[in-house]
Amino acid sequence: MSKDFKSFLKNGKKINMKEDEIKGSYDSYKNKSQSQLEDELSNMVEKAKQMGNFDPTAMKNMLTSMKGQIPPAEFERIMKRIDTL
Repeated sequence: MSKDFKSFLKNGKKINMKEDEIKGSYDSYKNKSQSQLEDELSNMVEKAKQMGNFDPTAMKNMLTSMKGQIPPAEFERIMKRIDTL
């Protein structure tokens, strides 16, 4: 099964991202350490909570859809991290 990385769900609605948007997102994160990425995630989650649109279930579902592309130990570590958010 192929994945369409240009299409994502946001608030239950499909949105499409342009290739340059995806590349820009990748470029902004590619050189960050794991600690920096986790700090950024925490900041994004905090903002989403303040806006009332943080959905840990959706986050876990997204991660589960990528499970085959993530090493098992890393998958479990990320799932546990989501539980602390």
